[in-house]
Amino acid sequence: MCEAKPNFTYAVTQTGQGSHLAGLSATDNSHRKRLSIIRNDDPLTRSLWKRAGLLMAAAWVVVVFLFWDTATSMVHVWSNSDTFAHGFVILPISLYLMWARRHRITAVRPSPNLWGLLLLVGLSVGWFLGELMNVRVVQQFAVVGMLPGLVWTVLGTGVLRALIFPLAFLVFAVPMGDELVSPLQDFTAYFTVTALQLSGIPVFWEGRFFTIPTGTWHVAEACAGVRYVIPSVTLGFLFAGAVYQSWFRRCTFVLVSFFVPILANGFRAFGSVLLAHLTNNTFGKGVEHFISGWLGFGVVMFVVFWLGLKWRDTADAASGKRGHSAPPSAEAGTAEEKTRRGSVPSLTRLGPMAIGGVLLLALAPLSVKALSHQPVVSVALNPTAPSVLLPWEAVAQYVGNWVPQFRGADAELTHSYRHDAQQVHLYLAYYANSRQGAELISRMNLLVDGERWALLTERDREVVVDGRSLHVHESHIRAAQRTRVVWSWYWVAGEFTSNPYVAKLLQAKARLFGEAYGSGSAVMALGTDYDGQPDDAINILQDFLQHTSLDTHLISYSK
Repeated sequence: MCEAKPNFTYAVTQTGQGSHLAGLSATDNSHRKRLSIIRNDDPLTRSLWKRAGLLMAAAWVVVVFLFWDTATSMVHVWSNSDTFAHGFVILPISLYLMWARRHRITAVRPSPNLWGLLLLVGLSVGWFLGELMNVRVVQQFAVVGMLPGLVWTVLGTGVLRALIFPLAFLVFAVPMGDELVSPLQDFTAYFTVTALQLSGIPVFWEGRFFTIPTGTWHVAEACAGVRYVIPSVTLGFLFAGAVYQSWFRRCTFVLVSFFVPILANGFRAFGSVLLAHLTNNTFGKGVEHFISGWLGFGVVMFVVFWLGLKWRDTADAASGKRGHSAPPSAEAGTAEEKTRRGSVPSLTRLGPMAIGGVLLLALAPLSVKALSHQPVVSVALNPTAPSVLLPWEAVAQYVGNWVPQFRGADAELTHSYRHDAQQVHLYLAYYANSRQGAELISRMNLLVDGERWALLTERDREVVVDGRSLHVHESHIRAAQRTRVVWSWYWVAGEFTSNPYVAKLLQAKARLFGEAYGSGSAVMALGTDYDGQPDDAINILQDFLQHTSLDTHLISYSK
């Protein structure tokens, strides 16, 4: 009499100490549910994933080639900025994390996803709009997003899910965060002044300047703390993904990595000022001011990571253990036969999907080349000063002692106007075409030069310009002997705005569809000095605008 023997299937399961081969009953459903990785040492499986990996690598290389200028623009920022120098290690770390997950990936059957093509179309359009607006960071985000977009399109949702963490880490290759400098300067000034007041030290506070009995301090851009915050968030994201299983803990730790360096930088600034005050400026203002920043940052991050590990040990140990044995994907399959059945059709679909995805992305640079055939105006203009109505009159010589720096402008104008003892100083920079190296809106353009003038505060204010209500950008700046309020705004294709993002969109619209005034654009700034309260200066600027027409003057440039 024959004895029935149970059938067995073999699966590789991961534990904290590694992988082992376990025999599991085919009839034991509870054990089947715990299979984390199907057998992937089959030659067909290895061949399938070897070809898929080479195909994916080739697609990524083609994307970098297609968008070479965008890729090299990121490398240029990494090379020239201490804040973003970590960008060089982002891709190697991401690739290593993908390699570390290779057993999870190879357990998933590659299955192209047509929805990924829509994402690639959106990214291609985003890059194209970034080119029209001359916004590098938009193009950089689009190119970085194309890499996981291709993974989703060619290999499918299961593979994307298995690689979501290393692919998401690629976003830190984009040099972003400059917009945080200004608000962090204001916070650091507020924190330091408040701490000094609580310490009983008298403080006279004016924007980013404050004076104590032993000297005057200015919270400069280098003191804002961005160079600590951005690396901290990058490290925090990497740490959270490697240590925690819960998305709540991951997100919480990333937020901690963002806010803790900001607070630590406030304490550092306060400590430097206090040390200088107590030592009569012997210590605290020199090189130790910056050395203490990096030392403090290192100590703070060590403490944060140490506490993060403790949090995991006490609150996440159980879920961490479960996470290692959990299935990497719902698409992991149930047996070797699934890999055999899916290998040949998958290979025949992966190639066309990769080619189709790359061709969709290539439409963006091809469209830009088509637009580049349009004539580019590059002219040398001799601008004349805008006329004004009495009682205001033009002054023969510019006496403003203030010249903003806007690179590549086709025309620049500085002029002073007078009404009795009141003076208004005008700066205007006109661009016939905004192009690389000659952009109306760029972080290289400076309204305040930082040598003769320093920025105190800034805000938006609603005023009337040429009969139209407009929010202008109001800056209060200081030189050695004077304080000045400055209103600035943009003129793009006949429209006024002080919002740089709106101005970029108007430029893109003018370039794409054409406008009555072509692609001409300009920046205007009006300034006047004040003593004490700025209300009188604000009234002077508004009165001047009521006696001139800047819009009509700018239209004459574009004809």
